[in-house]
Amino acid sequence: MTFIPWLRAVSLAFCLLCINAKVAEAATILLLVNSTADSDMPGFCTSGTTCTIRTAFRLANENPADTFNVDIPINTYNVVGGHLSLTAGRINLRGQGLSPGATILRRSSGGRLIQVNKTGSITPVLSLFNLTMRDADVSNDSLQGSGSAVNSFNGSITIDRVFFLSNKSFFRGGAIGAHGGSVFITRSRFVGNQITINICAGGFTGVGGAVFATSSGSTPGNLSIHQSEFTDNVSTCRGGAIGMDGGGNFFLINSVVSGNSAVGQGGGVQIVSSNTTPTKAFLRLSTIANNTVSGSLEGISGGGLALRGLSNSTPEIRSAFGMLIASNAGAGDNADCGVVATVPTAPVDMQGNVVGKIGNCGAFLGTPSANPTRIGTTSSAVNPLISTLTTFATNYTFTMRGHIPQSGSPALGFQFNTSAGTICGDQRQFNRPQCLSRKLDIGSFEANGTP
Repeated sequence: MTFIPWLRAVSLAFCLLCINAKVAEAATILLLVNSTADSDMPGFCTSGTTCTIRTAFRLANENPADTFNVDIPINTYNVVGGHLSLTAGRINLRGQGLSPGATILRRSSGGRLIQVNKTGSITPVLSLFNLTMRDADVSNDSLQGSGSAVNSFNGSITIDRVFFLSNKSFFRGGAIGAHGGSVFITRSRFVGNQITINICAGGFTGVGGAVFATSSGSTPGNLSIHQSEFTDNVSTCRGGAIGMDGGGNFFLINSVVSGNSAVGQGGGVQIVSSNTTPTKAFLRLSTIANNTVSGSLEGISGGGLALRGLSNSTPEIRSAFGMLIASNAGAGDNADCGVVATVPTAPVDMQGNVVGKIGNCGAFLGTPSANPTRIGTTSSAVNPLISTLTTFATNYTFTMRGHIPQSGSPALGFQFNTSAGTICGDQRQFNRPQCLSRKLDIGSFEANGTP
């Protein structure tokens, strides 16, 4: 059954004829999509009428004080017209079914899926839950070729249990592009997304094969990633999976970045500061492995992770603990991590990192002399002893992939002497049984984790 407060709407219309009329209070409105058509149907999605995803977006924009919870039944919904647009409303798209693969939003003939633009004083809020978003393509749009699945300017984006598959953008964020505002990603997968621009020099380059976040004017961009997987994404220049720059905060927690590739720097992740504002990064209990860089910029590849300062600022690594960064390859320095320009600020919390080939990142990940069993060099690399990319079950009804520490791995059983060790779930949302004693496995996978 579809619910809509049509009586409130009628009452409000009548009240507008009255003296001293008052605006109705904000409401939470439940809509049930009952058509795969990509058209805006007239009316309010009341019982007995056709309700489409596009109609739900119109209603959200027309009623920005309200929150629209939009339940979408299992099916494939092809967006064939212009992109779905959110400018001031609050809309939660909720795919039904146990698997996020069952409810699909897809572009069948190129173009973007969703555009979020803050056009007034109200921040648009978009939440995506239990969906697949695939085949969006703005690779031929040199002016607006960012974020083919979701592109946001100063919006607030939350993504939970969403698969982003085979999306393409011209130069920034193969699947997601965020310019100012915030993006929170949890329990999600990004597979086979890509940037297509074939320039890798100067400022106008491809960044973030799957996700890109930056500032917009004076508004910083914040990107937070938890318990998620980034595999087989491609950037034609920097940040094979993730590109973060322009100031703001970046969190990578309990996640895996594996098998991605870039041409210039940062086969897995690149973090860049703006000219005046440092990007603050928090890297915790995640795996960056088996990523590649085929070339180098400024002599630095950073096969897994690259940091780059601009002008008067460099990235600030506020914490780097329990990170496994290994088995990455770069044509330039052939290191797992690389820093361009001045060395970033040393972390407040730095311990327990496994790095196969440290490169010039010792200032924030650790040095071979201080921790010889876990930090290697290009001439004497540390073998992380992790599995190949392995599919495993999760606590949220779908499978993900990651790297499992094998017997003898330096990633097993490190003792954390900090309250930061109270992150008690791994990539699968399995419990880390030694959480209270803070003796956790390094990386996104807890070998003895329990459902």
